[in-house]
Formats: sequence, structure tokens, C-alpha cells
Amino acid sequence: MKRIYALALSAVMVLSLAACATAKADNEPTANEEPVEIGEVMTGGWAHAASPEITDELRKVFVKAFDGFAGSDVKPVAYLGSQVVAGTNHCFLCQSTVVYPGAEPQYVLVYINEGLDGSAELMNIADLDIGSFCEYGGIENDDAIGGGAVQIANPFVDYETLDAAVKAAGFELTAPETVDGWDGENVIQVMSNSMIQIIFHDADDNRLFVRKEAGDMDISGDYNIYAEENTVTVGAYSVTLKGNDGMVSTAIWTSGDYSYAVMSDVPMAVDAMTALIAQVA
Repeated sequence: MKRIYALALSAVMVLSLAACATAKADNEPTANEEPVEIGEVMTGGWAHAASPEITDELRKVFVKAFDGFAGSDVKPVAYLGSQVVAGTNHCFLCQSTVVYPGAEPQYVLVYINEGLDGSAELMNIADLDIGSFCEYGGIENDDAIGGGAVQIANPFVDYETLDAAVKAAGFELTAPETVDGWDGENVIQVMSNSMIQIIFHDADDNRLFVRKEAGDMDISGDYNIYAEENTVTVGAYSVTLKGNDGMVSTAIWTSGDYSYAVMSDVPMAVDAMTALIAQVA
């Protein structure tokens, strides 16, 4: 917990230092100040970042790790530090907003492992509750910290059947029980009693999402930029397809009072995606 605590304090320091860095750039430490060596290795092998700047290389690692991530819009704010392992672990200060109308943003710590082979894997997203690190009169010992960072609460609730999810959400969803090529176990969820999603899995644990929610917004949670974006007609739906190289990763549309989205970790052929959409209502 001390490692998480140190990183959380670093996050708060980064926000403060960024605001006053220009004014203090030419100042020397006073006799009562002890200079801090940026880049000093911390407990657990973590080292403070020499700069909070998110370079192009770091941004590429971040984007790769979040490829296919859905449910929250996570934006990097500052780079906090790294840890050399079998590859490199990175820690980012980020702003996270659940994909839901009216959701409030919060600050989180995002941990990503960059592999020696160039891969990038999302390790953890930890809630940064800055209030838990402040006690009137100062912190006397570790017991005052209140447990440090904690895992973000999952806004989705699992249900055994689609009928149970429909009852919880208060509206119907029609979707296929199985999808060709996606033979793994299905997960049926409801978020805040307002969105139903079904997650199909393939043999490699890739995911295929089908979502429905009241309203007329984009509920995909997919913030990737695609080279191709086309509108096609599927039955009575006017559907926006997003993807690259003639394949589709995300489809969104509205019908009546509801919004729909289909997202696939593995890009799908247009015919396969439209065939699936035709079975969703």
C-alpha cells in the first residue's frame, strides 16, 4: 500500500507543480529546502518520471493497452513513473468518465505493462481519492491514510438470464443466444438499471459487445479513431459502421427511444456485422 500511496501523492504533486512550474523555473532552493532528485527510485523499483509530459511513445503504449476497452472514457493527464520488470510498468494519472449520461469524471491511476516484444497490457485502474490522503493536523502514521487507492467499483451487475436483465433494466432487448465464431461463455449485464449489454467470448477470450440503452447517444464507449466510417441500412436501422481496411470494429445506431451499439475486439466483416445487427432489437 505504501507504493500506491507514494504514487497517489506524486499525482497530486504533479497537478500542483504543473501550475507553478514556469514561475519557479529560475528559483534555487532556499537554505531550508532540500532539493528533490527527480528520477529517484522508490520502494518496489518504481522511479518518478523526470517529466509529467506524455510523449508520443508513451501515448502509443497507452492507446495500445486500451485497444478494445469499453465502459469508460479514460484520458491520460500526466505520466508519473515507471518500474523495470520483464519489460516496463508505467503509471499514468488519468481522468476517467463512465460512458453514461451525466456521469462525473474522476481521477485514477492507470498501470500498464509494456512488454519486451512491444505489447502493452492494461494491468490495473485504481481510484485516486485525494481526500483520503488529507487529515486535519497532518498525517501522524500510516494508519491515517485510510487504505490508500482502491479498485474502481464495477458499474455493471451480472445476471444469469436475459429475462432477468430485462426486468432489472425495465425494457426489452432482443439478441441472438449465440454468434458464429463466438463460442465462449456469454455474460449478461445491466449498468445502473439503464443499459443492458451482452458480452460474447471466443476461444481466445476476445469479446463481442451488444448494448442497448434509452436515449439517442453513442453508447459504444469506443473512442478510437478509425480510417473508415460509413452509414448503411440494416432493415429499418440507419447504422454507422467504424473500422479499418474494410473491416468493422464498432457499429452504432438509434431506433425509436433507444440507442444501440455492437463492438468487437476482433474486427468483423461487414456482412457478419450487419447480419448480427439484424437480429438485435
